Amino acid sequence: MKDFSYLHISDLHVGMKDSGWLWPSLKASFYEDISYLFDKTKGWNAVIFSGDVAQSGGKDEYDRAADILAELWALFRKLGCSPVLIHAPGNHDLVWPDSQKPALLLMKDWWLKQAVREATLNDENSLYRELLVESFANFEAWRVTLAAAGINLPEIKKGLFPATSLA
Repeated sequence: MKDFSYLHISDLHVGMKDSGWLWPSLKASFYEDISYLFDKTKGWNAVIFSGDVAQSGGKDEYDRAADILAELWALFRKLGCSPVLIHAPGNHDLVWPDSQKPALLLMKDWWLKQAVREATLNDENSLYRELLVESFANFEAWRVTLAAAGINLPEIKKGLFPATSLA
């Protein structure tokens, strides 16, 4: 069996209030660390980004995140590796709906309301599924832009809900 190696990253939080100085201040050190790790590991098959790319799921946050990841993938290519990006959303990677939205209020009792569960799982036109699609729209759009930014993505099949995929 071929060896599989990966680099795990999470919690970039692009767009976090009063943090515009943070990435420019840390970027050089982060790239030095990546280069050091590359020398030790000889590269990675995948980068697993496990959530919170953005702070509040805004399109502008994802545009900036795409730029940051494009720069990172340029560094990977310079070092001599071309990992795929495997990513999953975190609780900051969606635009949270109004807390008084009726569909959200019902979904908060997901485990207690069988009708809500069944409609969410079985009816792609349900108000609940619509709420999920709306909440993850910017994340979904961002995923589409990653390949254009020079980031390698594995072939995936869209999952039942937005921001999910099947291998």
